[in-house]
Amino acid sequence: MITLTFHKELYDGFALDEALKVYERFGTLERAEEEGRWVIRVTATSAPREERLARELSNYALGLTIERGGQARKGGTL
Repeated sequence: MITLTFHKELYDGFALDEALKVYERFGTLERAEEEGRWVIRVTATSAPREERLARELSNYALGLTIERGGQARKGGTL
């Protein structure tokens, strides 16, 4: 399992929600919210697949955040 953290000051919550919807079919994505950040635990069928899924999810969430104006918003449904 790989644990990713997305700081709320940097990432748009709606962008992260969209990224999770896109990539949830490739593995198990456990979502949690902690003070000041969202936490995603990534599990897949093999270590290389987990690593790739975590990288792709992170990059996609960052790209969507930039597209949405480059500023974190408080929204999102995690």
